[in-house]
Amino acid sequence: MRSIRSWPGESWRNRTQRRGSGHGLLAVEAFERGGFDVILMDIQMPEMDGLGATAEIRNRETRKRRPSGPDPEQRIPIVALTAHAMAGDRERFLEAGMDGYVSKPIQVTELLAMISGVCGHSDRSTRPTES
Repeated sequence: MRSIRSWPGESWRNRTQRRGSGHGLLAVEAFERGGFDVILMDIQMPEMDGLGATAEIRNRETRKRRPSGPDPEQRIPIVALTAHAMAGDRERFLEAGMDGYVSKPIQVTELLAMISGVCGHSDRSTRPTES
């Protein structure tokens, strides 16, 4: 998604771009091309699952930051989207390098709150509206 930061006064649907990928390898390639504020990562994908794709993205971010050290501004937020809702799943996804977790079926308000939180907008008084 792009332009999440500029949502006040306009429908959130008009402020986003969605780029889908069929599997984890394509998600990593899309990350490399850049232009995202947040990645919504499905956990179950062919060829490379969401955990593997997240690990690869985090590895690539780390390599790009060297030798100056970690820079939180360069770390893209990744939110897991999954049907996994068992005890321990959330912790497993966070330990894998994801920043948030939303279980399916996805509720729009829950997803938007998670995006807002991981993108550092949780203190905003203006929230996107569904249109």
